[in-house]
Amino acid sequence: MSPSPRQQRRRVTVDELLVRMTGADAVPDHAVRHRLHPGNRAGLAGGREKRSTRDVLRLSVGAAAVVAAVCATAIAATPKPSSPEPVAAPPLSLQPPAPTFADTPPAPPASASATSPVTFTAVPVSTPAPEPPRPAAPTTASVVPVPVRAASCTVRFTITDSWPGGFTASVGITNTGSSAVSPWTLTWTFTAGQQVTHGWDGEYTQSGDRVTVHPASYNPAIAASATTNIGFNGSYAATNPAPTGFALNGTPCRH
Repeated sequence: MSPSPRQQRRRVTVDELLVRMTGADAVPDHAVRHRLHPGNRAGLAGGREKRSTRDVLRLSVGAAAVVAAVCATAIAATPKPSSPEPVAAPPLSLQPPAPTFADTPPAPPASASATSPVTFTAVPVSTPAPEPPRPAAPTTASVVPVPVRAASCTVRFTITDSWPGGFTASVGITNTGSSAVSPWTLTWTFTAGQQVTHGWDGEYTQSGDRVTVHPASYNPAIAASATTNIGFNGSYAATNPAPTGFALNGTPCRH
């Protein structure tokens, strides 16, 4: 049984591979060697036809073994790429990072010497001089002089009647000024604790030893050089001296 065209193509291909890889002398089968050399094809034509299928299979298996051996040798000779050594991962730290603060001064440069002195230069700050206190304006106390008015009145005090513990008195007021006095007010002071019990021609009030008399409705004014008479009843305890300090509208009067 002759090999099929596919088997022939396969044997040729394997034979060529054996020749290229191992050389022509390395082919063990004489049939293959004569096949590769055309000069010997004529003598082997009759014998080739008589080869059995077993010889063809043996040749194919032998060629496959040679090819496998060559491939194994080539693979063993090929340098294997060196796998990179595993890099150890840094240890996992569970501590939180150190906090940073904005007010922390920056660290000095590495090139600076640890023993080099640090010099601080004091910068003078010019402070404006305080303004001297302004002198206080002199305060001038305005003293309004009170004019001393000359006595422009005369008072005549007369006891017209007396009994134990009581008396009746008459008071005459004369305006010695050049103009009328209107309205008028007469004041005096008792010196022995006397009291006014009843009065006429005026309205009488007493506070302590001081007596004040205002005019009645019918004698509100005292004309210049004129005299107005008033009177009252009073009481006393032991003695009854004449009162003092007569004044007309605040102006002392002669008496």
